[in-house]
Amino acid sequence: MKRLIPNLLIDEEKAIKHKKFKYYKYLGDPFNIVKILNDKEIDELIITDLSAFSDRKVKYITKLNGTSFMPVCYGGGIRSLNQAQKIMHAGVERIHLNTIIYSNPEEFLKILDHLGSSSIVAVLNIKKNFFGKYEYVDSFGKNRIREKIQTKLDWLTNNQVSEILINIVNKENSKSGIDREFIDIIENTDSNNFLINGGLVKEDLSDLNSFSNISGFVGANYFFCKGIYDSVLVTYDKRM
Repeated sequence: MKRLIPNLLIDEEKAIKHKKFKYYKYLGDPFNIVKILNDKEIDELIITDLSAFSDRKVKYITKLNGTSFMPVCYGGGIRSLNQAQKIMHAGVERIHLNTIIYSNPEEFLKILDHLGSSSIVAVLNIKKNFFGKYEYVDSFGKNRIREKIQTKLDWLTNNQVSEILINIVNKENSKSGIDREFIDIIENTDSNNFLINGGLVKEDLSDLNSFSNISGFVGANYFFCKGIYDSVLVTYDKRM
């Protein structure tokens, strides 16, 4: 079944939005937003935390997850197996990992082995450079990782990662439509469990079922901001 997943960005316990990994804007209290999403009966929620890992964060996520009626996939600042286990003990369904994949792949594999592939979503940030070529970039969307995208995708697939979330940095919260060019590039990759984040608009929803290797679209701005001024409005429509 194809999925449509809101991505709630939080920083220092505040819900925020950004565009192309910058231009931050305050959205509101994460607890209030989660309660609204509960009322809208969404199927699942991704939470991306931009603040550093701490034991206080674990307590906060435990409370926030307890408010949610839907399964939560949480990520942000997780750098070790111990930290990953603490977040899982907070009650979330899954965790998503980004920086550790390129900064400490051995630790990533340790987390994957201990928690199981079904509990892990691997996140890759992809950016189209000045010359129109796609590059694998760091979690800030700025610095290029000296590894080919396909090499990393093959490595994740060979290690049986159950799902891969692709953040298209140039498209992120741009309201310009999903990156169909990149979807075409990964069409022949062995994995068929890709989530695509960046640029989501209503017109994309009707095409989701036509992409055999895409399991769902992810969005932030699409679900939390409306209009040319990005006024805060939490919406969710299951129809595709």
